[in-house]
Amino acid sequence: MANDVSSLKIGESRYSLLLEPTGKITSLLRVRCESESKFVLDCDAGFGKISVARLLRFKIRIKCEISSEARGFVAVRGLSAIEFAEYLSHDSALSAWREKDFAVDFLASDFVAGKQRTRSSDVILPVGSSNKL
Repeated sequence: MANDVSSLKIGESRYSLLLEPTGKITSLLRVRCESESKFVLDCDAGFGKISVARLLRFKIRIKCEISSEARGFVAVRGLSAIEFAEYLSHDSALSAWREKDFAVDFLASDFVAGKQRTRSSDVILPVGSSNKL
């Protein structure tokens, strides 16, 4: 990976590129630290299998489990600074790519289940499936 994720604290996330040895980009990932020993990597739909394959090539003398699971995400855009802070306080909220734009992503299952509330001024766009590695 192109970004140092070892310093992530539980609940934090950071974007990184998954690279081939030549420097070619395999996928863009969001790495989320769920516990001291568990990280979840989210990538765009269609990149899960190749990302898993790339990671498995470098799994040498390390005890870890790498798997892929399709999940849906809901992107919430156009928030005010106050709304942004409120949304980020939810457990399933993740800061989106450009945090300074006050954008938040949620697992679609949490959003649809009514665990998150929206206001009519929010722009909600389904961003399709993401792969959980």
